[in-house]
Amino acid sequence: MNFLDICKEVDRMSGLQGEIVSVEAPVAAQAVIVQSVRDAWIDLQSDRLYWTFMRRSISFSMTVGESSYNIATVFGNPVNDFGRWDTRVGRVGWYVTDATTGQTTAIRFLPFGFFRHRYLVGGADLDSGPPTYITADPVDGTLYFSSKADAMHTISADYYMEPQILRLNVDVPILPSRFHKVLAYKGLEYVAGHYTNYGLFTAYATPAAKMHGQLYRDQLPGEYVVQHPIA
Repeated sequence: MNFLDICKEVDRMSGLQGEIVSVEAPVAAQAVIVQSVRDAWIDLQSDRLYWTFMRRSISFSMTVGESSYNIATVFGNPVNDFGRWDTRVGRVGWYVTDATTGQTTAIRFLPFGFFRHRYLVGGADLDSGPPTYITADPVDGTLYFSSKADAMHTISADYYMEPQILRLNVDVPILPSRFHKVLAYKGLEYVAGHYTNYGLFTAYATPAAKMHGQLYRDQLPGEYVVQHPIA
């Protein structure tokens, strides 16, 4: 479903007067529905740091003699923000492929303060070669590597995008389509809250909870959980 389809579903379930025909110029109760769905989607994306549906990949070639890279140079100008590297990417894989040997090895992400003390303060003379460590400036997102590139090594990484904001009728949530109705349920909760309609809220509480549970099990795979035997 696109943004308009989801809002129409909320409109149907809420029983409000009038039919929503566009999310781009809503009025009165229709404006409440549109904003409720928009806010619900932003809040759902922000509810967890590591949603699978928000995970993306990027790769780029290092420049010989360079050890830092402007984040816009790496990503260009994406429609959605590329994520908070300082808090998110440290738990996702970073890799470098040596341009000379073709060997791929992992790079460790370090907290910015620790990296700065070790590699940036005092004009440290960085080694040349494939990097071992990486960090990101939490202010502007600049990426820093622990060595200057001696060749066009390829850097690859996974990252988590920032929340998508729905604006147009045809905008489609990045959430898997089988879970789009979650946004209708969550948007309905916001509508019920706006009108202090407890009956409306409880009428859909059970199917909403069921689908939310399915979403969490499917899109939060627990990939960072390490199981240990009891004995």
